[in-house]
Amino acid sequence: HLSTYLILFLSLDFAFTPGRRLLSKMLLLLFCSWLIEIAQHFLPPRQYSLGDLLANLAGLLLGVLLVLALGRLRRPETRPTKP
Repeated sequence: HLSTYLILFLSLDFAFTPGRRLLSKMLLLLFCSWLIEIAQHFLPPRQYSLGDLLANLAGLLLGVLLVLALGRLRRPETRPTKP
């Protein structure tokens, strides 16, 4: 679950406004994850799992941290020049 949601988040970020609106993207995917877990409750061989939701959330948080870290590496800090 962690790696799947990490890749899903990175793909979503790459496809739509890279490096921006990270919280919105994360909440959207977390909501989708929650809906999937609810649907699994009604399928006989499947079950709702809080552990799955937490693993999905961990993947999303790791994705956000990775995007933020890569964004800092790409953009050098602007320092004022001395006269």
